Amino acid sequence: CYNGYLYRRADSFKHTPQVVVTGVTGIGGGRYIGCVGAARGGEGYAVKTPLQPRMFHGTGDIFAAVLVGRILRGNVPQAAVQAAAAFVAECIRQTPEGADERLGVWLENALPKLRQE
Repeated sequence: CYNGYLYRRADSFKHTPQVVVTGVTGIGGGRYIGCVGAARGGEGYAVKTPLQPRMFHGTGDIFAAVLVGRILRGNVPQAAVQAAAAFVAECIRQTPEGADERLGVWLENALPKLRQE
């Protein structure tokens, strides 16, 4: 099972401080995209969000910024990953159809979501 493989891979990184792998596809019949991760001494975990069928440059940078911000605010890694994945998905939803994917998402309208969480 593909998901079982991901959990085993995440668990194999338990000797590093923290690791997160993003962009895991094939979840839920292709309806979701996921992240897997593990923290030192902890169990592996997986987070999934509904797949947004568009790809934009810079979403990994946005994900990393939200992830680090959440960890610095005291969130456990799994909650930080969930918040980052949800924010990136929201940014993609807020970006108009037909927008140039090379220019990235339109994150400005999604920024208030970060304050709500």
